[in-house]
Amino acid sequence: MTTPATDQSSAALVEVPAIDGGAGGAGALNPVVASVVDEVDSPEESTPPEADAPRVGSIRTGRLAGLSLGAAIWVISWPIMAQSFLDALLGTVDTAIAARLGVEETDAVGLSTYIMWFTGVITMSVAIGATALISRAVGRGHRSLANDVLGQSIMLAAIIGVATGVLMALAAPSIGGPVGLDPVAARLMADYLWPIAASMPAMVITNVGVACLRGAGESRSSLWIMLVENIINLPLNIILSGVVLHFTVLGREVNWSGVPSLSLGIAGIGIATCVARCVGAVIVLVLLARGDDTMRLHWHRMKPRWTSMKRLINVGLPNLWESLGMWSGNFIIILVIGQVLAAAAGATGLIGAHQITIRLESFSFLPGFAMGTAAATLMGQYLGAGNAKMAARAALVCSAVAAAVMSIFSYVFIVHPDAMLALMSDQPQHREIVPDLLRLAGYVQIPFAILLVLRGGLRGAGDTRMAMILTSIGIFALRVPGCIAVALLWPDRGLYAIWLVMCAELTIRAVLFAARFMHGGWMRLKV
Repeated sequence: MTTPATDQSSAALVEVPAIDGGAGGAGALNPVVASVVDEVDSPEESTPPEADAPRVGSIRTGRLAGLSLGAAIWVISWPIMAQSFLDALLGTVDTAIAARLGVEETDAVGLSTYIMWFTGVITMSVAIGATALISRAVGRGHRSLANDVLGQSIMLAAIIGVATGVLMALAAPSIGGPVGLDPVAARLMADYLWPIAASMPAMVITNVGVACLRGAGESRSSLWIMLVENIINLPLNIILSGVVLHFTVLGREVNWSGVPSLSLGIAGIGIATCVARCVGAVIVLVLLARGDDTMRLHWHRMKPRWTSMKRLINVGLPNLWESLGMWSGNFIIILVIGQVLAAAAGATGLIGAHQITIRLESFSFLPGFAMGTAAATLMGQYLGAGNAKMAARAALVCSAVAAAVMSIFSYVFIVHPDAMLALMSDQPQHREIVPDLLRLAGYVQIPFAILLVLRGGLRGAGDTRMAMILTSIGIFALRVPGCIAVALLWPDRGLYAIWLVMCAELTIRAVLFAARFMHGGWMRLKV
């Protein structure tokens, strides 16, 4: 489970500390949350959305103004779910094409994903701060503040994108060996990462710009952006990689053997992704510059302004530390897989099998991620409007919807894992390992759904400090030591034992985030 949305590879477990930004311990149930739980449990006694008609405490501007809770969730979530599918498809295409080129190519792309995740860690610190601040500004009808936050966010995104791209290009040749890749896979990883490094400024600007749009309640634009990126990426991937494909269309066999003069192997996969991301960044900037009644990108707002940057940093910095903890902990697990398990088993392809499982499972994240983003936007806007009760209700409804939809994926992973794998790879090493890992993932889809929504909602409410504490303690108190222990004690169980630890930790963390939500300390935070 993984990034941006991806979390099985980034889940965290903790003891709940009594740090909440307000009074009371973690076990105290906030009265506002308790009343919302009672209403959700007894719908016949709850107030219909229309009864919230007094404008005090309602969202005042943007696409969500005047909508009922159910309508607002739908308006935000369906484009995000579709966009998340397309976002996952972008990375899945890279992995699937690499799997058909060979096991070494799959390992190279699989490890590269973790390097790109590092860039995403820094990007999300800005994106989370932008979403939280813009959603509150829009909830209050404060367009000038929203414009200011937007300008500062895009300025920071450009700086981060250039810096991380340069670092990635410089580090690309030397990463693979220490992690446990064989020399061939290490060289292939560098070939793939160089064009990806060139795309970093575009990727960061796109992600931060989309986060700003979501904070304002506009989630449809990101759908079209990702659709365009996929339309560009897939055919370019096939043409530039030189992959050989055999498939059937309307009963006729089609054999694609590539274009020899354009066959660049794994480097072609990276170039295709780079081109797609650059086009996406241009579209985002055009949309933000055109603007709407909630916010607009003005170039003079991109000059550094310490007041706005300080607010972004205050909200985003805890998320940066949280995400860095997740990344470093899970990178340690990759080291364990590459150095300990591969050496003990004398096998290749373990990193690729691990990443293929994550890629397949990432499609189950989509409903949870969409509902988590909806919860983040709604909780931020309702808190900005002074209505903590509706913020809590939004989180509960989004959690229920996510759990219901992800339970369908639970069935598919448990009952049909081989069919899922066939979509990605036909390598014998992967067929031996991946189905058992998918079954394990299937058993934790419902707690995973709850975790995705509540963590997203708390971040949108500005409670990034507690999310950082919960995640950081869990990564280094349970996940990392647990995975190291099972790898050393039971190396014959291989990836299965590591995924068992990750799934157990994920379930406990869902309970802990639920405890934080029910406590209600997030309602009293100032951002």
